[in-house]
Amino acid sequence: MCKKILLLFILLFYYVGHSDVGNSYRFYLKIITKKADTLSGYFYHHSWDEYDKYKHLNKSFVDFIQKDSISIYTFINTVNIDDIPIDFSVKSYKKNIQVKDIEDIIIIDYLSFNVRDRIIELTSPEFNLIELSPPKHKTIYNEKVTENCHYILLYWRDDVNKFDLSQDIIEINKKLIQLSKNIHENQNSFFNFLRLKKSELLDKNILLFQECSAL
Repeated sequence: MCKKILLLFILLFYYVGHSDVGNSYRFYLKIITKKADTLSGYFYHHSWDEYDKYKHLNKSFVDFIQKDSISIYTFINTVNIDDIPIDFSVKSYKKNIQVKDIEDIIIIDYLSFNVRDRIIELTSPEFNLIELSPPKHKTIYNEKVTENCHYILLYWRDDVNKFDLSQDIIEINKKLIQLSKNIHENQNSFFNFLRLKKSELLDKNILLFQECSAL
């Protein structure tokens, strides 16, 4: 029970507490371990410090990130939603590496972005919905629950238009309002509802996910 409540606060309010984090980066790294294994992938990092591409090279990069372990995604799909790029991946593409096991790190490329959910981890069936063409979407936002988070319904196929998504949006909004009134009492029903709703929408080739940004 306590773990679920904690997870809910992380999902809904994480960025409120981190709104002052000034710098967010996505690095494309090549990592060589002490066992001579080589991994390449995307690493996401939020920091007070500003990255210096001339100073933070190789071992100095470890000092910059100040972590005991890092997670990289070996494959991502980037989707633009209202000109905001969001990266999607799945758990099988996520690799965790202990910094003490790294022999060398090479920064191949990097970009900076506003503090927000740049990487969204999906299930494999959800990830398989993503296509190369631009998606259509509906946004669900309720400031009574949280100012800086919203849910997005994302879809690519034209046949989705035959479904009345307005009812889904109304239903999700009602659940969010109910949740805001008493998180402790309503969080279990909200999680169950959200799980079933995501499955229901997935059957219609619609992706439902939450995206947050800093205030």
